[in-house]
Order: sequence, then structure tokens, then C-alpha cells
Amino acid sequence: MKKIKNVVFLLLALCLAAHSFGQQQRVTLTLSNVTVKAALEQLKAQSGMDYWINADDVDLQKTISATINSKSIDEALKIILQGQNVHYEIQNNHIVISKAGSQSGSQQKTISGTVTDSNGPIPGVTVMVKGSNIGTATDDKGAYALSVPDRNAVLTFAFLGYATQEIQAGNQSVINVTMEESTQSMNEVVVIGYGTVKKSDLTGSVASISNNQFINQPLTRVDDILKGRMPGAMVLTNSGSPDQNISVRIRGANSIYGGNDPLYIIDGIPSGTLDANINDIQSIEVLKDASATAIYGSRGANGVILVTTKRGIEGKTQVTLETNSSWSSLYKKFDMLSAADYADSYNQYRPGTFSQDQLNAFQAGTAGTNWQDMIFRTAYSQNHKLTVSGGNDKTRYFISGNFVDNQGIVVGSEMRRYALRSNIQSDVTSWLKVDFDVNGYSKKTSGMQGQTGNVGSALADALMYSPVTGLKDANGNWLNDQYSSIMGNPYGRLVQNPNDSYSTGGTANMKLTFFLPVKGLTFNVQGAATYSSWSNFYLNSMAYNLSGSNSAGNSRNDQWDMYNLDQLNYTNQ
Repeated sequence: MKKIKNVVFLLLALCLAAHSFGQQQRVTLTLSNVTVKAALEQLKAQSGMDYWINADDVDLQKTISATINSKSIDEALKIILQGQNVHYEIQNNHIVISKAGSQSGSQQKTISGTVTDSNGPIPGVTVMVKGSNIGTATDDKGAYALSVPDRNAVLTFAFLGYATQEIQAGNQSVINVTMEESTQSMNEVVVIGYGTVKKSDLTGSVASISNNQFINQPLTRVDDILKGRMPGAMVLTNSGSPDQNISVRIRGANSIYGGNDPLYIIDGIPSGTLDANINDIQSIEVLKDASATAIYGSRGANGVILVTTKRGIEGKTQVTLETNSSWSSLYKKFDMLSAADYADSYNQYRPGTFSQDQLNAFQAGTAGTNWQDMIFRTAYSQNHKLTVSGGNDKTRYFISGNFVDNQGIVVGSEMRRYALRSNIQSDVTSWLKVDFDVNGYSKKTSGMQGQTGNVGSALADALMYSPVTGLKDANGNWLNDQYSSIMGNPYGRLVQNPNDSYSTGGTANMKLTFFLPVKGLTFNVQGAATYSSWSNFYLNSMAYNLSGSNSAGNSRNDQWDMYNLDQLNYTNQ
């Protein structure tokens, strides 16, 4: 009995310690004309305590100014939230903030817990109060905290690939949930090297993405689909240009001297890149273990990415037009000296370099150049797609056209692409099915190709160029820096020197499937021809006093590939 009392006393002491943690910890904050959201973020950074909040309950954009010197978290919250009709609680190292007055204190309660599966915590699980807009998501440790109106509230836990669970709050203050993979997910068909298989029957290491996971997202590049969705697959980009090169690494780099890129297979045909119209994609599978080399040999040593495009569905003809537009801009620019500050500092180094009239002009903003403002812009992008699909019990078709125009945030950078695809399936006889796919594309990329901000690039030079240097003189010639750089005018190089690449290509792919007399036995004969052409033209000109050297280049590469695959498959039916 004595041991039991000791345990109870210890648990009580721990609970009291957790409850008083917010009173014991001290924070010091200097808040000068900042929003409530920014103040809470500073409190989070200093205290290590996350906060849970419904944006509809608190005016997060309200501006406050205060000096919080060695105050408890409770006192700091009272200052930050002063004048707002809210109340807060500190639970499990979380600050829970909710609207006050709508419910009585005895009715409204806070529920917290952890969401896990058989492998451990699950981040990003949506936790909602059923029938309301009150909700949150689990953090990287699977933890959540949520204020509910009363004990009759029902919490829903939802996450892609798992069965949604509903639990009534009741008298519980802690609800831990174990998610189970949905039966529907286990019955999904996954494409592998040898054909297709139910996900529940899959034994190899294969990651799969269906178009339902990205169909409503405004994406224009295939690598945007892969990012964060493929366990074991890392997608790397080395620049922010509209047509940047990507590197995909499956379970890390496997070779020091050889290539580390995976093998890309689009509708059964090897491809050198993932440059496909994402609106045509039905699913993407990544083979990460020995199954990658079982059929593709050493080419699949770095993994295999299988892309399956959409097919027509039996029924009346459907015509779909999808269009979206977006704007992008630089999130944050480097903090650099203004022209006035630069001139003043330079005069201290070399007195008399800039006259008082020049200093006044720099101060008034009538002279000098902000080079970041010159080379960066708000970029406009558009994506339009037209699809026609349908068919009958014998023949199905899917035809799509796509136009993408992506401007880069650097002046002069742009990617424009036209694409056309036709997928036709026909059940010619009871023992023969024919798939005939044709696709083609034409693409032009302009501007900052291969520029990653290294020394000598216009991006790096714009940061090194002195802000006292003007853009052009009275005769229209470019002005070059006399104080900080020996490179040519960075803005002039972007707008005067073209650097354009052109890509065209297409694939014709036919697959014959013979259903042999033995049940479950089929023989596939697949052949394809692929053509690709790439050319580049660049010009560096010293016209209009642009420093550097005169040079030009023009290159072109054409490639034809022929492919054939004969495959005998048996499925135990």
C-alpha cells in the first residue's frame, strides 16, 4: 500500500509540475509594431511551446507593441492577447487558444492526444469537430490539441490512405488514436515491372501515387508531384528557373563515378526525362528494391519510376477544359545598403568621392539603382488543357492538348510548352487487344538557364553591383560599376543577351496483347519509336557599352530511339 501511495503522489507531483510549467518559465520579448501572429511565433521560438489556434477566434493581424521583460508565459499571453475575447490553456507543452464567451467554461473543453499507426506517429492527420469548421492537424510527433464546444462533440480523424475514424469527446480529455490503412487503399492496382498487382498482394518496395492525390493542385512539373510524397525518393532542384533541371535520388546515391539517375518508364517505354504533361498522368510508381532490376536489368540499379498515362473510358464523349493562372514573386530579398548609405560609407573610405548634391539625390531616390528590384519581377504563369475522351465496348480513346507558359521571377526567364497526346485502345477480337499511343511536344526556354547564383552570373553580380551606379547614360548606353564590380551591367546582360533553348520530340507506341488459349496466359508485343531534338542559341554582345566580350554559340542535337519488348505473362486467376 505504501508503494501505491508513493506512485500516486509522484504522478500528482508530475501533473502539478506540468500545469505550473507556464508559470515558472520566463520569457523576454520586445514587440514593436508587430502582428499578434508574429508575437506568438516569437513566444513559441523562445519558450519551445507550440500553440493551437482557430484563426476565426483571434485577430492574428492586430498590431501590438509591448516590452515583456522576464515574464511568465501566462503573463506574456495576457499582454499579447489583450483586448481580444479569448481564453487559453497550457496543456502537454501546447498553448491552446480559443474564443471565450460562446460556451460556458463547464461545457467547452480541450482535448489532446497522439495519432499513430503500426509504424509510429503520423504527422499531418486532419482532426476536425464534425459538422463545424473547428479543426487542426497533428504535428511532426503526431500530437494534437483542440478545443471542442461540449462533451457531445464528435472528432473525426482523416488521413490519405487510412480509414477515417469518428470518436465522441464525452468526458475524455486525452484521446489517442491508432489509424488503420483503408481496405480501398489495399485494393488499389499498382503498376510494377511485370504488369499490375493489387496493393495488398505487393511484397516489393514500391511507392505509388494516383492522380487523385494531385489532380486539384495547380502543378505544372512532374517533380512537383514527387516532392514529399515518395518515401525513399529525394527530389533535388538546383535553381528556381521555370525549366530547371531536377535530380531524383532513390534511397541515396549508389555510385561515385557512374550516374545516379533512376530509369524513367512512360507507358512501358524508357525515357530520358520526366518531362511529361502532368494532366495526362494516371499514376506514378517508384520501384526501389530488387524488383527494379528484375526486368530492366542494370538500367534499374538506381530505381525505376513508372508513369502511366490516362486511358479512355467506355461511355459518351466527354470534353473537358481546364485552365489556371498564377503569379509568383520573390519571397524575401537580401538586405543591402541603399544608394545613400553606400555613398556615405564610401565617402568615409575615400572622402570627397560623392558630392553633397549626389548624396542629396541618392537620399531623395532620384539617383542610384536597386539592382534586386531591377532583375526580379512578379511572374505570371498560365496552364490550359483540353481533353476529349470516351468510347464504346470495343474502342476507347483519350486525346489531350496542353499549353503551359511559365514566367520566371528573373527578368527574361520563361518556359513555353505545347503538348499533344492521343491514347487509343481497341479490342479487335476476343483474343487481341491493341493499344496505340502517340504524343508530341514543342518547348522553348529563355533566360537564366543553368544560373544558380554562382560568381559571374547576373544574379550574383546584381548583389555585388554598387547601388550608386545608374542604369543607362543620356545616350542610352549601359552604365558599368566603377566601385564594386568589374562585370557588365547585370540588368543589361539579362535583357540584351539572348539565351534560348528549343526542344521538340514525340513518341509513337504500339502494344499488341494476345490472349492465349491457356486461361491467364497473355503474350505482349510492344514497339515504339522516339524522336527528340534539342538546340540552343546564345549571344553575348558588347553593344551599348555593355562590358564583357562578344561571343555567340549555336548547338543542336537530334536523337532517334527504337524500342521493342516481347513479354509472356501468366496471372493466376
